[in-house]
Amino acid sequence: MEDDVNYREEELTGKADNELDNENSSRIEEIISRVKRGGFVIVRDEDKRENEADLMTSAEDITKEDVAFMIRHGSGLICAPLSEEKKQRLCLKEMSSSNTSVFATPMLEGVDARRCLSTGISAEDRAITIRELARDNSSPEDFLRPGHVIPLRASSYGIMERRGHTEAAIELMKLAGKKEVAAIVELCNEKGEMLRGEELEEFSKENDIPIIAINEIIRERVRRTNFMELISEAYLPTEEGDFNALVFRNRVNKEEMFVVVKGNIKGKEGVIVRVHSQCLTGDTFHSLRCDCRHQLKDSLRIINKEGGAVIYLPQEGRGIGLANKIKAYKLQDNGMDTAEANLSLGFRIDEREYWEAAQIIKNLGIKSVRLITNNTKKINALRDAGIDVTSRIVIKSRVTRENKQYLRTKREKMGHLLEEDIKNYKK
Repeated sequence: MEDDVNYREEELTGKADNELDNENSSRIEEIISRVKRGGFVIVRDEDKRENEADLMTSAEDITKEDVAFMIRHGSGLICAPLSEEKKQRLCLKEMSSSNTSVFATPMLEGVDARRCLSTGISAEDRAITIRELARDNSSPEDFLRPGHVIPLRASSYGIMERRGHTEAAIELMKLAGKKEVAAIVELCNEKGEMLRGEELEEFSKENDIPIIAINEIIRERVRRTNFMELISEAYLPTEEGDFNALVFRNRVNKEEMFVVVKGNIKGKEGVIVRVHSQCLTGDTFHSLRCDCRHQLKDSLRIINKEGGAVIYLPQEGRGIGLANKIKAYKLQDNGMDTAEANLSLGFRIDEREYWEAAQIIKNLGIKSVRLITNNTKKINALRDAGIDVTSRIVIKSRVTRENKQYLRTKREKMGHLLEEDIKNYKK
């Protein structure tokens, strides 16, 4: 084994985690309470996806006045997200046998309630149809087809599988204890353009309708539900020390995550943790283009000495996958930096998320974390997921001729704390 690694520790400053939790929880609870009362909320998705906002309310509470408001301020196409189980029970067919829409929007055949007062298109008739879709004992015979309300089938695994407005609406219904059917419409301005940015904020204030992002709904789901399960465990001797190897599985997508543990960390405060993204080229093949292998080795050596855990996440290429990572390498060979390459391939600079790591930390029974990282996003993401990160453990990066530009890009474009390492490098 190599000599012990030199490292230092920085206490993290800023707002206490419990203060942030209280602020976020209070706002989320207010939104959930509004849904519970049958009020409107605005659900906004990511900039890189549709970058659109939907006006949403519960199907069981909708009125003709609500529908009229949705028609006046929306695209006019009012949809009713519902579960797979509801789709099957009402014998609703897919609108198209070959879904080629941009985001594979799961549209079903339009319906009108049989007991509509007129043709089905009026605000009152559409409210009747939407409430009928939400009714527990409604049957296929209660609907005429085609009709003027478009049901949307939510993914079986919900918002953790597909991050669309359909799944977000169903998730909010669950959080509010409502029937799992909603009514949504995409918000538009007077020119018929999608409502975004300042216009959306103004609409929210003028109509006293709160905005919630899909990522916020996901974080709330993660806080309330444990998606990770421990499926295997064994002794693991390595060159860096002797550890216990654990494998957790994500119940939603069945992906497996590898964890290395040293010592009795359950119920402990200030446990050293490294959340490490898989890097096949660096960790396994010792690529010189990055410093990943050295970060992993140093983390294992620290944890072997003091106890703790390495959580090894399958996030190759900052979450873009192995094939795209190699494509990004090719673009870098032609002059791009790592951030520009990811953007050129249609991704964000960093696609990684850390809610799985947060849930593994909770499953391990760790009360607070001293995190080995130079990535501020990682610290913030774990804190957002309810993990008490009390300090940052700093290990020096191995700066070489081959990885210097890569590390500089991480510092300048990704907020990594690497100033001293790069500044002190000499060819």
